[in-house]
Amino acid sequence: MDRKQILKIGIHLIPALLTIALILGCASRPDLEKIPEKLKPEEEEIVMETEEEQEVGEGDFDDGVYEGSAEGYGGPVKVKVTVEDRQITDIEIVDASKETDSFFSRAKTVVDDILRLQSWDVDVVSGATFSSNGIKGAVQNALTGKEVKTEKATKTTSGNSRALTKTSFTAPTGGYKDGTYSGSAQGFGGAIGVSLTISSGKITAVNVTGASGETPSYLSSAKGVISRILSKQTPNVDTVSGATYSSNGILNAVKQALNKASETSGGSQNSGNSSSNLKKQIPNYHYKDGIYTGTGEGYGGEIKRTVTVKNGQITNVTVDSAANETPAYLSRAKSLLTDVMEKQKWDLDAVSGATFSSEGILEAVSEAMKSAFESSGSKNTASSASYHDGVYSGTGTGYDHKKLRARVTIKDGRIISVEILEPDTDSTLYQKSSCGVIEEIIQNQRWDVDSIAGATYSSNGIKEAVAEALEQAEKGNSSSGVSQPVDSEMDTSKVTATVTVTPDGDEDFEPYEITLTLTVKTVNGKKTVEASEVVSDTNKTNKRYLDKAFEGMKSKLTSNGSADAVSSATCSSKAIQSAWTQALSK
Repeated sequence: MDRKQILKIGIHLIPALLTIALILGCASRPDLEKIPEKLKPEEEEIVMETEEEQEVGEGDFDDGVYEGSAEGYGGPVKVKVTVEDRQITDIEIVDASKETDSFFSRAKTVVDDILRLQSWDVDVVSGATFSSNGIKGAVQNALTGKEVKTEKATKTTSGNSRALTKTSFTAPTGGYKDGTYSGSAQGFGGAIGVSLTISSGKITAVNVTGASGETPSYLSSAKGVISRILSKQTPNVDTVSGATYSSNGILNAVKQALNKASETSGGSQNSGNSSSNLKKQIPNYHYKDGIYTGTGEGYGGEIKRTVTVKNGQITNVTVDSAANETPAYLSRAKSLLTDVMEKQKWDLDAVSGATFSSEGILEAVSEAMKSAFESSGSKNTASSASYHDGVYSGTGTGYDHKKLRARVTIKDGRIISVEILEPDTDSTLYQKSSCGVIEEIIQNQRWDVDSIAGATYSSNGIKEAVAEALEQAEKGNSSSGVSQPVDSEMDTSKVTATVTVTPDGDEDFEPYEITLTLTVKTVNGKKTVEASEVVSDTNKTNKRYLDKAFEGMKSKLTSNGSADAVSSATCSSKAIQSAWTQALSK
């Protein structure tokens, strides 16, 4: 192409180039002022802190320590909540033995949220929903006193859920009997069997004897708990992460085997004696034989019960209807049925976390038994046994296999006193066991009351001796030589004293009155407290401190007439001591 042609083409392109330049010149420019500058480092840090700042709540609860429970994934979760200056200051997990360790460990992070927000209405932990709800519900139950219904877990795992249930275990004070013992428990795919060896009172070997339903790799990992058992000499150790079902099955099987080792020992390595020494008498409470029905008010509505009485005893209690009760809570409350039949009474404590359902069951049983009393012509709801007036004695076996002798006085057909004649009545052990047991016997007019924790052998010995004496009292068999006329100088009376609980300099509450009532037996001028009760119309918080002080002082006051103040309840303690002294001086 020659120069003329190039020039000719360039001339033709000039208008097009000018047009393009004009268009570009008119196009809008970006507004640089609208583009934010890069944040300075100081400003960026401030923004970061603002984004991470968390909401903090303010509580408004009555001061005190409260316990509550709610249903978690595997069972009840129990907590203890502390409130100070109207703020939730501490949440302690008291029991979560039915929860899976790995999930519950994550769920416990809700505690921090509850403390921060001062509310149980917080988000659950992802992946641990049911356990989280159990903790939240337990806190709500503790602070409100109302039963909390949590969403029931639907377990989709292919493993047997019973393998996640931890069997409770307490080592016997008397140790184990040497030998080899077997046990079995549910694993992931079936039963797991173990063989356990005790030598010189120690756990020396644990072997898995059968686990055909377990996956070999998981079972191999689960066996890691065996070294923990041998090292700590207890099956109360953690499960193996990633093999929870199988390891928990091994632990439960070991617990079963150790229980056999404990039973076999028969108390031979203990300075006490087995509770089996307590006579297996079956007292006849003289309830009229028959089938009786009663109703009570539960959480959701009416609960109907049928009670069967045979040979003067409650032999069966069944649920006829409780359609509006939450199944999980009703199931837990049903555990009271066993207690009713074993203890032959229904004035029992409600099951924690299922209070309303429990109260409905007990109310229904009480109503049913009214018919049994009416049919038998008895008006005594504690015990309808018929005793002949007189003084009767009986013997039992107490602590360290020592003979224990008791004297029981019956007046107007009622037990009015129980005295321990042997062994040494000044011993600390005697005072701990006898004071509580004797008070229960006189209050309930029966010998088969609960033993005193920590003094089981002595308690059972006293009960055994009283049972023998009452057997004679029912017969009124004076020819046996155990019946004597009632001491004419014996008197039983009730005395009361009212005092004011006043705050110390560090305390912040309004003064309030308490009234103490003592049932006092006087024999030849010597006074013995047979029963005691303290009441007050004060608020719930003050009552908690009052009850704590009274329970802590009651035993020593009964035996010695004085007791040390209970820590954190000193004001109530001082008032109780003052009232006790005043009442006995009357």
